[in-house]
Amino acid sequence: MAVPIRTSPTLEVGAPELLFEGPVLGTTWLEYRSYDITRDGKRFIASGKLSEPRRLEVVLNWFEELKPLRGKQIANDR
Repeated sequence: MAVPIRTSPTLEVGAPELLFEGPVLGTTWLEYRSYDITRDGKRFIASGKLSEPRRLEVVLNWFEELKPLRGKQIANDR
């Protein structure tokens, strides 16, 4: 849910609006929740069940793999 708020010239609180629906794990703040909000408050990330399995690849130290290539792209573009 989201509630629009205006603070100037006086405090105004609008009607709650549904943002999205779906199962969210955890029913209290003490339990694990399956979502989070970005620092700027503009985006959510949520986990849930997929209808079919997906593959996720995590690449560690990818920056180290790029070091030998540094400068080669610039030379090839000339």
